[in-house]
Amino acid sequence: MMQRLIGHVLTASTLLLLSAQTSNAQDITGAPWTVSGFQNDNSSHWNADLIFTSQAPSGALTGYFDWVDENFNWYGREYFTGTLTGGALSIAGVARAPHPVLGLAFGTATTTYLGTVNATGDRIVNGSWAVGTGTWAAERSIEGAAYCFGLSASCECDNEDLSAGCSNSNSVGASLVALTGTASLAADDLELRVFNLPASTQAVLFSGTTQTGVLLGDGQRCVGGSLTRFPLQTANLAGTFSTSVGLASSGGFVVGQTAYFQVWYRDPSGPCGKGSNLSNAYQVQVTL
Repeated sequence: MMQRLIGHVLTASTLLLLSAQTSNAQDITGAPWTVSGFQNDNSSHWNADLIFTSQAPSGALTGYFDWVDENFNWYGREYFTGTLTGGALSIAGVARAPHPVLGLAFGTATTTYLGTVNATGDRIVNGSWAVGTGTWAAERSIEGAAYCFGLSASCECDNEDLSAGCSNSNSVGASLVALTGTASLAADDLELRVFNLPASTQAVLFSGTTQTGVLLGDGQRCVGGSLTRFPLQTANLAGTFSTSVGLASSGGFVVGQTAYFQVWYRDPSGPCGKGSNLSNAYQVQVTL
């Protein structure tokens, strides 16, 4: 089962990390990482927001991820240390703390992950568990920040997903992230991608000038003000599509303004029976 998620509690001891031997040119700190694919042979699958908080010239790393299991029974924040050397990434959990929203820190920090960071430092590929089986990948959120997550109080029928929009007929929420580009009005190159839509469904990205919070379909609309609707899209079989936003040409935004984006999509088999749902929302501050 594919997920965008990477937290997983292992019973084996944490492996020792390799010491970095060379200088590392890839800066992977700053913007958060969104896990775009996750699969293992265990029934426990997890939601996680991955952050690298420091990176030394030697390649030594620190960071954390906030994780929640798919049944919302176990959750917490896991801090890790690691190395990035010549594109080879290794991270291992060292401590657990309460989840910043839900509290409770389950278990002990025994997770270890391996992966490869691409040359431009914006994608993690070929991810695997150091112990056990499973795969994962991640993409860096280049600009802005996600908001409007599927908390139970904000969803129509308690169909929550704490790291995306309200849960849909796939039993997960649709996740909207900034994939590539910048928030520059002159460059006009920001690309957004949405994951975990129902396969082949129709969807539309829209933008606005303010935040709001109103129920719509099986989810919540969190973009308001002056609205702009982008062309209708059809998700692929994996429930994904990407779009180049065109801040200058179609959003009507100006430098210094915050632009808000969200995806509205058809979901006739959704959990609340309203026929549609929405992703989380995403905001960027427009620059020169």
